[in-house]
Amino acid sequence: PAAFHDSQERDPPPRCLEGTRIAILKDIYDWISTSNEQILWVSGPVGSGKSAVAQTVAEACAQDKILAGSFFFLHGAQGRDTPDRLVASISYQIVTKIPEKRKELGILIERDLSILHKPLLFQFQNLVIPLFDTTPKIPVTSSCPPKPFLVILDGLDECADEKKEQDVVRCIGDILNASLIPLRFIIVSRTELHIRRSFDRLTSKVHNINIHTSYFPKFNSKEDNDIRTYLRHEFNRIYDEHELNEEEYWPNNHTMEKLIASSGGIFIYASTIIGYVGDPDFHPVERLNEILNNNTPLKSTPFSELDHLYRRILRLHKDQELLLCVLTVL
Repeated sequence: PAAFHDSQERDPPPRCLEGTRIAILKDIYDWISTSNEQILWVSGPVGSGKSAVAQTVAEACAQDKILAGSFFFLHGAQGRDTPDRLVASISYQIVTKIPEKRKELGILIERDLSILHKPLLFQFQNLVIPLFDTTPKIPVTSSCPPKPFLVILDGLDECADEKKEQDVVRCIGDILNASLIPLRFIIVSRTELHIRRSFDRLTSKVHNINIHTSYFPKFNSKEDNDIRTYLRHEFNRIYDEHELNEEEYWPNNHTMEKLIASSGGIFIYASTIIGYVGDPDFHPVERLNEILNNNTPLKSTPFSELDHLYRRILRLHKDQELLLCVLTVL
């Protein structure tokens, strides 16, 4: 349950602020309602807001009663940094949507108590596909497809094992090839080479939306900017919660533009600033000034978590010698 989109452990989850990410959300909803493809891969770099998009879509689909299940991976979180519990979680969520299948799932597990320790593909074949055996066999390419049951997997790259990440993509492709189950998958991850290669083998049934290349914020334009909207909303919240008596428009426009430019279109940078400035144990104006003047105390640097994240990404690079050469040049 900790990996579900509505789990208590993830509360409050990251989600898109109302009025932001409009273009990408529209494209995802259009894919859900009109596309014949069974897999949507939403990709983008670290910090681009992928999980917030996945959460927002999951909540909307749950409200529309078309969400079969969700699984939000997280590096270092027990049970969420591996796909070992993925099939069990998805099959459990499916039977909550189809109550008459609960007994059948129980029988499937009782028949082989070791099934949850079997290979991923075997679990999909024996715990997910049988739940749809009595579903009318209408191909998703039919002119009258069934209302799709969506499975949303976020943060696939957060698994601790690259091979298992590839196994997830391969297994999903295999079960969709071998059966006509009315499932469609939205898989969200960074654009890692091994993950991209896994999807390349499934090009006939995969649509890719890249958050960064297709929806990069257009700064210094009259168009609405998502990061500007997010920062203004959060600073207003901090202003109210701390009952500040600063100038009426805090922070001023010059400061806002400086922060937006520094973010470079990366949401995690903006959210890190908000987390640091909004700490209830400190004065927000002083904390923001520390960031602007680049004189934050060493032990409380606002970007320590961000530094940790990028260090982990760099450690995962296979050719450390080449990486060192590149970083030296930079």
